Amino acid sequence: MIQRKIFFAPLDWGLGHITRILPLIRRFLERGDRVYVATRGRALEILKKEAATCIFLDFPQYPIKYPRNKFFVTRFMLITFPGMLWAMWREKQALKKLQVLYQFDILISDNRFCVNLPGTQSFLISHQLRYKLPWMISRFEMIPEYFNYLFFKKYDRILVPDYQNELNLTGELSHGLRYLPESRLLYTGILCDLPEGKENIDGRIDYLILISGPEPQRSILEKLIFKQVDMLEGKVVVALGKPEKKYRIRKGNTVFYSHLNREQVTDFMRRSDFIVSRSGYTTVMEMVELNKRGVFIPTPGQIEQEFLARYYLQKGWCFCMPQNKFNLLTAVTQGKRFPGFPPELAGSKKNLERLFDDIFQ
Repeated sequence: MIQRKIFFAPLDWGLGHITRILPLIRRFLERGDRVYVATRGRALEILKKEAATCIFLDFPQYPIKYPRNKFFVTRFMLITFPGMLWAMWREKQALKKLQVLYQFDILISDNRFCVNLPGTQSFLISHQLRYKLPWMISRFEMIPEYFNYLFFKKYDRILVPDYQNELNLTGELSHGLRYLPESRLLYTGILCDLPEGKENIDGRIDYLILISGPEPQRSILEKLIFKQVDMLEGKVVVALGKPEKKYRIRKGNTVFYSHLNREQVTDFMRRSDFIVSRSGYTTVMEMVELNKRGVFIPTPGQIEQEFLARYYLQKGWCFCMPQNKFNLLTAVTQGKRFPGFPPELAGSKKNLERLFDDIFQ
C-alpha cells in the first residue's frame, strides 16, 4: 500500500474544528499514511495527546477577537475582515512553501479558504456554506455567500457533515444554496470522534456542563456556571475547556475539571442524563450520536451557533438560552421538556466508512 502525505489545516477558532477532523486523521494513520497538521495553541495541545504521531506544522492564523458584547458582525466588518484577507493571502503563500518541502498528496481544509493548489487533490470540510446575518441586514446574505463561492469553488469537493434530505442538522447554513452547484457537494452525514466505550450505569451523573469557545466568552460562561451550579440537584461534572491547565476542584455536588481528553469527555457524555453546552456543531453531532438531550448556550457573536440553537428550538428538539440572560436552573427545567435529536440522524461510524470508500480509498 502506497503511503500518502495528507495535509490537514483546521480553522483555529475554538476546538470544534480539531475534534471534527480527528476521526479522519485516525483513519489515515491506521491506513499507514503520513499525516501533517497545521495548528497551534490549544488545538495543538489536544492533537499532541490524541494523535501524537502526526507531524505538526506552524501556519498563519485567522485574526479573531470576540467582543464581550453581541456586536460581533460590526466589529468583523470594520476590523477583522481586512485582517482576514491578509491572513488568507499569507495562508496561500505558506501552503505553497510547505508543498515544495513536503509534496502533499491530499489537502484537507476545515473551514479555511485557501488550502488548495492546482494539481493537488483538495477538499473542504464545512457545514457553514452560507452565513446567516442579523435580521436587520439579512437582505445582504447573498454577498458573503458569493464570497464563499469564489473561494470554495477552487476545491475538488466540499464535504458537508450533514444529511441532504429534509431531516438535517444545519438547515439553511448548507442547504438550498444560491451559487455552489450540488455536484460539488458531498453530504457525508455526521462525523464525530467518539472513542469506543460502554455506558457505566453505576457511575451515572445527572448533568454534564461543557464550557468552551474563544476568549473572553469562555471565561464569562465559566464564571456564570460557577456562581449558579449549586442550584442543581444531583451529581454534576463541569469541563472547563482549558487543556493548558491540569486541576480538579470539588464544590458541593459538583466536580470541575480544567480539561478532559476525548475519552474522558465521551465517557462523561455517555454517563450523563443531561448536557449543557455551546451549540457548536461538533458538540451537536456528538449529542446526536449518543442520543443525548441537552440545552444550548450559543457563544455571543457566533451567528452560526445562534442560528443552530434557534433552529433546534424551532424543530422542537432542544431548548436554548442566550448567555446574557442565562439562568442555569431555568434552562435545565425548560430543557428537560424537549425530547432531543431524532435517533435516525446518528451513524457517524458508518458515514466515515462510506466517505473513505467513496473519496479517500
